Amino acid sequence: MTAITEEFRGAISYLMRSIAAQPEVGGEYIGMLMFLSRGRRLLEGVQLLAARGYRAEAFAVSRSLTECAIDIAYILRTDTKARMDKFFNYIHLSSKQRYERLAEQGIHVPEDQRRSTDLAFAQVASSFNPKQRSWDLNVKQRAEDAGRLDLYKTLFDIGSAASHSSPEGMFWGHEMDFSVDANGRVLHLSERDATASERLLPYRLACLAMVDLLVTVMTYMDSDACAVRVKELWERVGPRLQKSGGEPEKHDEPPSLQK
Repeated sequence: MTAITEEFRGAISYLMRSIAAQPEVGGEYIGMLMFLSRGRRLLEGVQLLAARGYRAEAFAVSRSLTECAIDIAYILRTDTKARMDKFFNYIHLSSKQRYERLAEQGIHVPEDQRRSTDLAFAQVASSFNPKQRSWDLNVKQRAEDAGRLDLYKTLFDIGSAASHSSPEGMFWGHEMDFSVDANGRVLHLSERDATASERLLPYRLACLAMVDLLVTVMTYMDSDACAVRVKELWERVGPRLQKSGGEPEKHDEPPSLQK
């Protein structure tokens, strides 16, 4: 997994340098840099968790990476500047909502923090409903608008089960074997660690989400050099991303470029 992650680091760094070299680096380009940086850290997090057998936790982080891929595709599809501004301005609403919830629980919020948050939100208030819990449409609607519904139904959905209190999240990565006596007391309890192929699956899915994110940014950049760099990445890592318990997938193009 480490070698594959290094391949992704190289491609991400190349795209970030290409963005920084633009004649005018406006808000949407700064946003792309932040999405790429966040994606890299999330992929590294999945690798670390999966390597140590934390399968459900790796799925949960993979879900975050998938949402990043969906969001950047939604933002860059149309009305990019307005959508990117709205994405990052949402922090002012979420901070205001957080401080209000803390105050409702009797937790003290420093007056200077509350005042600065209110002032920041006042500047973007016209873009938001004060009660909304997402920066725009819900994630499924964003995925549909961006043409990433398949990504939502597969990678995001699997990660959702791992992110919440669910049977899947509790059983993924190990099996529990136990016996009880007549009074219901546990006599024996043992766990089975995840196999290598089971540990690989959340990392493989995270890599597919990362490829989607890179292809989205590369397409927006409309750069032949960036396109070549992403395709070379896929040629190197694609055959190594094994299916869980199966053979490598045979794809000549990254999944997001296939028709």
